Amino acid sequence: QVTELIKEQLDEMIEHYSSGKENPNSWDWDGLGEDLIDTFMLEISSSKDKVGSISDLKKIMLKGVKEILDYKRKSIDEGIFDRYQKMVVLTTIDNKWREHLHSMDQLREGINLRSYGQKNPLNEYKKEGYEMFMNMMYDINIETLKRIFRTNLVRAEEQAANNKINMPKNLKMKHDS
Repeated sequence: QVTELIKEQLDEMIEHYSSGKENPNSWDWDGLGEDLIDTFMLEISSSKDKVGSISDLKKIMLKGVKEILDYKRKSIDEGIFDRYQKMVVLTTIDNKWREHLHSMDQLREGINLRSYGQKNPLNEYKKEGYEMFMNMMYDINIETLKRIFRTNLVRAEEQAANNKINMPKNLKMKHDS
């Protein structure tokens, strides 16, 4: 499921920053680079010279994202990363859905004012509700990907070892009786 989100998001980024043009010189490389770093923590400016078409760009981006996911998957116990991804997806959906329901309630409370502007409140509610739903879906995808790619999971043993190293040895605890 996350793989499909990644492909969809990469396609949207490519479409947005290439504006459908095949010539790489006319693309917004700065915007694409910032968006890739922000969402996937992926830096592709060194590969810019290797890109001759949209398909080349997509291959480079997919390869980079796959390498990041493989590293994250290998750095912790098997199966934990997959469970983490599921948890992130479900948590993000839950949070965004709650926000969406709250926004829909606010829209419903204020929609009757549209009749003063000679507009049908029901049609306006449907139209704006649909736009809000589509924005929520996009936000869910982006938020999910950002959480997955920005989080570094570590094994419990590594964390314990790091904590022991950083703990001062001369620390004494005293409790008042």
